Amino acid sequence: MTKAELRSRFLRERRSMTDKAQRDAIIAQYVLQSGAFREAQTVFLYVSMPSEVDTRRILRAAWAMDKTVAVPRCGENRTMTFHRVDNEAALEAGAYGILEPHSHCSAIWPQKQDLCIVPALAVDKCGTRLGFGGGYYDRFLQKTPMLTMALCYTLSDALPKEPWDVPMHSVVTASGYSTFDTISQGGLHYG
Repeated sequence: MTKAELRSRFLRERRSMTDKAQRDAIIAQYVLQSGAFREAQTVFLYVSMPSEVDTRRILRAAWAMDKTVAVPRCGENRTMTFHRVDNEAALEAGAYGILEPHSHCSAIWPQKQDLCIVPALAVDKCGTRLGFGGGYYDRFLQKTPMLTMALCYTLSDALPKEPWDVPMHSVVTASGYSTFDTISQGGLHYG
């Protein structure tokens, strides 16, 4: 199947889920228990749309743990920058109705010890992520040294991969937290 066909399929599956809230709570718990999250001083995190894995529990937990939280703002030419957000009042509706940081929020550039939590429709057993098709995260992540963690409902055997697709370091589904051997592309390790 093509990426477009797979996106349609996974979006249909999401719309038919009857236990989304339960899955979201389980996924959030796995994220919060992960070493990658606990050790990160700054968490780069999207504010979820209704069809995505809900990130609000993760946002609130990061603030409660005194972590720096950086949220993306979409720019021209499908670029994205991240800005420090200290509470939900610092968010406003931006491009595509997605909550983004207010313009007064300061930009933050990731460091190696930081964690970027990335939305995904699916991830395969080698860390290939199928996103929503905009390419925002792949463009951003190509320039950064930090760890990546995809949140999704589907772990696939294999997904189509383009040269510009950035592999994930880990994935969290309702079934658990898994890491990938990205050096050898050896695949999935359950943690």
